[in-house]
Amino acid sequence: MIALLMAGQHTSSATGSWALLHIAANPNIADAMYDEQIKHFSNPDGTLRPPTYEELRALPVLDSVIRETLRIHPPIHSIMRYVRDDVPVPGSLSAPSKDTTYIVPKGHYVIASPVVSQMDPRIWKDADKFDPARWSDPEGAAAEAYNTYLDESGEKIDYGFGAVSKGTESPYQPFGAGKHRCIGEQFAYLQLGVILSTFIRTMELRIEKVPGNNYHTMITMPKTPRTISYRRRNFDKE
Repeated sequence: MIALLMAGQHTSSATGSWALLHIAANPNIADAMYDEQIKHFSNPDGTLRPPTYEELRALPVLDSVIRETLRIHPPIHSIMRYVRDDVPVPGSLSAPSKDTTYIVPKGHYVIASPVVSQMDPRIWKDADKFDPARWSDPEGAAAEAYNTYLDESGEKIDYGFGAVSKGTESPYQPFGAGKHRCIGEQFAYLQLGVILSTFIRTMELRIEKVPGNNYHTMITMPKTPRTISYRRRNFDKE
């Protein structure tokens, strides 16, 4: 019942909040997003028309901001799974030594955090930096991680809500992977795209510093203070 009530609401709210905080802290990114809206949706009278679903998913700057927000701030910081079979873990950050293999025994429970691989400096250049432009490089680590997550050419599995790729080999898993992958993934992108587009069209946002993560809540929220200063666009012309 908790999952039904919170799914797609609390998570999207938190992700939208993080995105707005980063946009407010990076005016150059906000300007790029606004210019993108002007380029694609301007009317002759200077107003902006509503985007269609297909158009909203074809905005590279907006899409990159959402992906980068999800990379740094995956909504669920901890995922628990029951181990159905012995799982060998090779020498890595998860094993006690780089030269050994650790066996997670069948019947145990494990807890994993997507943010570990999504912020791993061995994978991501300037991993701690909010840099949506990393998703625009077709040869970069971000594109490789995203393509692996989509796994368009790989095996598709239908768990009852449509065929999806496993995506388990990707270091980027903001919506989980495998049979427990979030069924609302596409809706989340749509919801966030509409919300961020609306803010960018109508508001100028500013904040001096993006707050830290509060990991004491089920959904990763920004610590206080987290107040954004804003004003309407073109307010002096109205």
